[in-house]
Amino acid sequence: MTDAPKFGFLCVGKNPLDLSVSVHCSYKLSGLLRHFGFMPGGCYTEIVNSKQTNISIDKISKALKHLCLVNDMIMTIGNTGFSPYDIVPDITDTVCEKKVSYFTNILCGSAEISDNSPLPESDKLRINPDISNISYHIYNPTVQEKRPFRLNPSRACAGIFDKTLILNMPANSQGAYTITSAIMPALWVVVYNISGKSASFTFDYEKTLKSLPKFQEIINKKDIINT
Repeated sequence: MTDAPKFGFLCVGKNPLDLSVSVHCSYKLSGLLRHFGFMPGGCYTEIVNSKQTNISIDKISKALKHLCLVNDMIMTIGNTGFSPYDIVPDITDTVCEKKVSYFTNILCGSAEISDNSPLPESDKLRINPDISNISYHIYNPTVQEKRPFRLNPSRACAGIFDKTLILNMPANSQGAYTITSAIMPALWVVVYNISGKSASFTFDYEKTLKSLPKFQEIINKKDIINT
């Protein structure tokens, strides 16, 4: 079994309340990424100093590079807009050695994806060099209609630093969750090609392991607590 790729978060806010929204968003995304075969690798938080923006830029840049040392994918949360304090896209653009326009077009709101449509079975989402054949959908069993979904306009971007994929996500937990779910097959492909670690393999392996009779015989922790 190959090592599961690790993900990290860089949560940024203009004030403590803004930062708490970014942290809450990262918490929701963490559960989604772990479900699809990624492993947590750390989180860093920072409040942008409105009076000393240069200091904040330096600290966030160093934190981003440090997270890249131990993670295969980094998601920055928050500060992707058009105000003078939305400096995360500028930092990402400076740090990254390569740009990933495919993700940038989605994250900045210039591309639409299909929302509220069934997610294909895992065997249809295996690593495939031709990502044009993969459906980018999220799972919602109550709604079968395909509706276009697009993030609000922003300056969010994506790139690669060393062997780590970096994505700028909004602090909107619903929007970030929807987009991450929809681009998950593409994330599997890109992260695998960059790091050689397959999240889809981990996802399929865990799914197979949980289906084994011996695994199902294990007592659930919740059942132990309730007894």
